[in-house]
Amino acid sequence: MSRKTNPMLAATAFAVLLLADAPAFAGTVTKTFNATASVAANCVMSNIANLDFGSYDPVVANASTALPGNTSFTLTCTKGASPVVLMSIGNANFGGNLAGKRSMNNGTATAGNYLSYDLYTPSGVGASGSVSPTATLWGDGTGGTGTFSPSVPSVAAQTVTIFGAVTAGQDVPVGSYTDSVTATVNF
Repeated sequence: MSRKTNPMLAATAFAVLLLADAPAFAGTVTKTFNATASVAANCVMSNIANLDFGSYDPVVANASTALPGNTSFTLTCTKGASPVVLMSIGNANFGGNLAGKRSMNNGTATAGNYLSYDLYTPSGVGASGSVSPTATLWGDGTGGTGTFSPSVPSVAAQTVTIFGAVTAGQDVPVGSYTDSVTATVNF
């Protein structure tokens, strides 16, 4: 006679053995808890390059036409942050040549050694080919200047373009001109 094992009977016997060693519970208590975290706004500015206008020609090319230029930086912020981008205006060169204008200096702090220019807020975020300058002078929000507040739909990096123009028709001497501007992001 052959011995056949009933699989159902074997599984039941195994379960009974497991339960025999299990402790007996008198009751059950449950408690719910919350997992919490907070996300703070944060922004990082990177890859900012100098704004190099190139060669200014007061005799022909820029006698009646401003010299445009632009640079950009990368802005990465927490999704939903509210960044406000400011450009410093308080420096020794401000209004050095034309009142109310930014000015680059050629190293000689006397009248006639300043090359005036302006910075303009962009129409949105993106590289210079996809956005354009607005008529708003970019500064710190004082003295007739505005600021730039891009929306932040995701944590993805955004390009912020800084547009500028050297004012046409300036009677300035030969030399290299420079100015220092500080870009600040408040968030």
